Amino acid sequence: MKFVVYREKIYKMNEMNECYFYNLINRNHFSKDTMVKAGCIQLLDFFITTKLDCESSFYFEDLRSHVDNSVDSEDFIYSVFYLCRKDINILQQEFSVWNNSNGIYDHYIEKNIILDMLRDKKFYNPISGDDLNESQFEEEILTFFVPTKFFLEMKSV
Repeated sequence: MKFVVYREKIYKMNEMNECYFYNLINRNHFSKDTMVKAGCIQLLDFFITTKLDCESSFYFEDLRSHVDNSVDSEDFIYSVFYLCRKDINILQQEFSVWNNSNGIYDHYIEKNIILDMLRDKKFYNPISGDDLNESQFEEEILTFFVPTKFFLEMKSV
């Protein structure tokens, strides 16, 4: 096990990395009227105490079960996306797209295409090319989240 000296204390590297991520969240300013920070901390607690690997993935519903009801739905969503920020680097947003030819959702790596659709409100299935309305889009294209390689590396040191 690796050890590091920080402010004249010796920490196991894992503890130091945990402090790093908590400090990232705690040093940022959040609106006093929201519970986004609490949602971030509760999600971070879950990620730090759970065995994760590069195959771990979570839908919103999976993550919601690890945040208490004091964090409303809107603040919860903001919390998840806050953890996706490049300067936080804990989660990464990914997409699965319904593939009619094999009858399953396929991981779709062209994220910018889907993000452009969301921005422009012009929906289609990027695998089949079929035009979709918004509700069909939500059924055929699923958002999920994975821990970043950086987070996994920092957690496992």
